[in-house]
Amino acid sequence: MNKPKRQQIIDTAMELFIKNGFKATTMQEIADSCDMSKGAVYLHFRSKNQLMLAMMEHFDDQVQAEIQRIRNDRSLSPRDRMRAQIYFLFRDVIENQGYFDLFLRETGLRVNEEIMLFLQRCRYEWQKTQEEFLLALYGQPLKPYLIDVAAMVNGIVGEYHVIMLVEGIQIDLDRVTDFIMHVIDEMVSGLLKGNVEPVLKPEMMPTRQKVAAMWADQGNARALSVLEEMEEMLPGLGLEKTDAEDARASLGLIRTELELETPGKTIIQGMLANLRDIDAWAGHRRKMAHYLSLKLR
Repeated sequence: MNKPKRQQIIDTAMELFIKNGFKATTMQEIADSCDMSKGAVYLHFRSKNQLMLAMMEHFDDQVQAEIQRIRNDRSLSPRDRMRAQIYFLFRDVIENQGYFDLFLRETGLRVNEEIMLFLQRCRYEWQKTQEEFLLALYGQPLKPYLIDVAAMVNGIVGEYHVIMLVEGIQIDLDRVTDFIMHVIDEMVSGLLKGNVEPVLKPEMMPTRQKVAAMWADQGNARALSVLEEMEEMLPGLGLEKTDAEDARASLGLIRTELELETPGKTIIQGMLANLRDIDAWAGHRRKMAHYLSLKLR
């Protein structure tokens, strides 16, 4: 099955950006590598910055999908889930070093408003994710210190990432993961025994809500983009006639809702549930639910 054109452009651009650099790569080169006209590329992305944003979103979606899988794996204890997500974050850096090197190289990348919003959202999502893993592991006694400890964990992991990427130091992933788990245990134990006042409290973080609201404003447009990919893919899925008609009807209802000023999210959630047996759309369903803040059924 051929990739949707939009995804083909994203994958090709990522290869060219990593190989030649963001600044040195032209939209014409991307179009030529995709065997498309430049106008066809511009139908999907109006600029290189928008293409870079789509690439970042695609990468983030893959990472979030794995984190979500770990979070929902109840065969693992809370400690094993915490360890698994830290280990994955290190493994991901190694497996996608070209992607991370690109951002370290391209320090002059023009960060427009859309990319800045995306980066802010990622930052707050990772904070929230770490808080959820920590709370599951250490329970309610940690709650007053949750924001502080999550920030410190993300800082520790992030600094090791930089050391691995910038200094090129190879670190045994099991060793560094176990070391960080030990440090977290000691940190939490010390905080709970020390009766110290937390620095960060929820009421001090109003920007979180602001960023979430701004991201939600863009959710419909992003969900429509995902829907267009699904519509493009449908003829090539090889579905039985009845199944294809049902899928087309579900996509049509989703489009109708997304084109309203206030979409009926319950209806969209139901239509996404109707499409859950189409494996090729698993990632698309997840992305659309993410953009619209829906839970998949």
